[in-house]
Amino acid sequence: KKIKNISFDTEFPSDSSNLGIELSNCEYIFFLDCGLEFDKNFLNNQIKYIKEKNIDAVFATTIMTGYGSFDVANISQGYGFEKENVILPGSLVKKEVFSKVGKFYKSRSFYDVLWKKKVFSEIKYSINKDDRLIYKKPVYGKKLFDVFYKNYKYSEGPINVLKNKTSLIYISLFILFLFSITLSIKLLYFYLISYFTARQIIPYFKSGRNFNYLRKTNIFYIFLSGLMIDAGKLFGFFRSLIALANYKNILFTMLILLFLTIFSPIYSFLGSKLVIIDEKVNADTAIV
Repeated sequence: KKIKNISFDTEFPSDSSNLGIELSNCEYIFFLDCGLEFDKNFLNNQIKYIKEKNIDAVFATTIMTGYGSFDVANISQGYGFEKENVILPGSLVKKEVFSKVGKFYKSRSFYDVLWKKKVFSEIKYSINKDDRLIYKKPVYGKKLFDVFYKNYKYSEGPINVLKNKTSLIYISLFILFLFSITLSIKLLYFYLISYFTARQIIPYFKSGRNFNYLRKTNIFYIFLSGLMIDAGKLFGFFRSLIALANYKNILFTMLILLFLTIFSPIYSFLGSKLVIIDEKVNADTAIV
């Protein structure tokens, strides 16, 4: 069997996938990812599956369980602990499908979600749940900064602002948070408690309405993981928004920074400290 490794200076994973599709002269396109483990007959099984079902594409699945307490927390917050996820790696697609639905958007992430959405509505496909893939490494990384940085990088790019509704939710909630706590600093405590609670509930629903992940991690790691994921995405979305409006536009950037400065808890806190209020005294004459 011959394997040809083609190396080009591509910027994103979607670029590499699109390049492979263009250069391929085969009937099928098979997708892979690093750190995957699967049976040696996996590809043959996918080809057999797609022919027997007489379909245009067969998608693969994986169930993630994590490697260590922190990785379990990350998976619980991101994909769901022990939850079956339909993924692009391991999937087999007829090359002609790309002529119908188009190739991938240029992006580091989310391109596969958008592409699968089009495929699921326009072609005949199926999901092979008999042969699952196994990720043999931490998906988000082993350290706090790894989780932050991956989510930051995966939230960059115009596609995450124009096509991903999550970016609008993150940015809107953050601005609402900054604005509301300037009205009352007491709201800060309410938001912190609400956020901590939400980040404990989200893994429960993502993991199929169960707390099995807490057998391998704890609520402290769950909270830290959620915090790093949200911080990374928020920074990435804001950078994408500024870049989309043209990062060379200094005026726009300055307005964004000015808005965040004025409607920030630091400004509100300092403002209250800078105002000096004299104590009330009894006097016959007042001089203004």
